[in-house]
Amino acid sequence: MAQPAVGIILIALGILFILAGFVGGVVQMIKDLKKKFEAAKTPKDVDFPVKFIEALIKFLEALLKAPVWLALIFIGIFLVGWGGTML
Repeated sequence: MAQPAVGIILIALGILFILAGFVGGVVQMIKDLKKKFEAAKTPKDVDFPVKFIEALIKFLEALLKAPVWLALIFIGIFLVGWGGTML
């Protein structure tokens, strides 16, 4: 009877860790982009499609530079999987 409850708790913690990991990556990406856009001299320097792709690349780089957030994502996935086996 207690095993499904523990599974649900582990899944909830896993989802929380995954969300924290993504939020951390997004925050790091925004910080990097803010520095880059502040360095732009005129609005002509900002080309949306190219900048959007660069933003996605920066997001991945931020995840790689911030091992705490990346670790939270992996721990979250592990907890969701482990909790799922208990249901």
